[in-house]
Amino acid sequence: MNRFKLIIGAVCIIYFVGCSSSTEPMNGPSANIFFTPNEVNTTIGETLLVSLEISELSEAIFGMSLQIGYDSTYISFSDTSGIESGDFLGADAITFSRISDSIIHLSITRIQGQESVSGSGVICTLPIVGKTIGNSSIRILRDDVHFFNVVGDELEIPGLETQNADVMVQ
Repeated sequence: MNRFKLIIGAVCIIYFVGCSSSTEPMNGPSANIFFTPNEVNTTIGETLLVSLEISELSEAIFGMSLQIGYDSTYISFSDTSGIESGDFLGADAITFSRISDSIIHLSITRIQGQESVSGSGVICTLPIVGKTIGNSSIRILRDDVHFFNVVGDELEIPGLETQNADVMVQ
């Protein structure tokens, strides 16, 4: 009888150890948000477009909101109507933007009835205008990046990485 209990106990241990799965997070980023180009040269008064892109997003999303910081001494994003959605969420995505204290508050969502998306693509394009000679970084404020599913629940994207861009006004 003791031998039987010992064998059953060993089988249970082997089963539970063999069937357990690791709870360790995946190595490497699950997505990356970045600007293209990541280095921009412009002149005072010149307007040029910078793309905000995402790559390798494995979780399907329906919308997102984020904040982008910059130094308003050197560059301007004053034409918020010039912010256009890209191919990632779709050209017909609904975009809301507001500029306050050198921060662009940006929300983009698909239209009800459309499918959620994952993968890579251009989130939007942003018009930059050079104001004064100098340098400014365009920064994605990491703590203010939020992704949402089709019912509006926030999704956590572990391992999300962001990359800034540098603008030199000459």
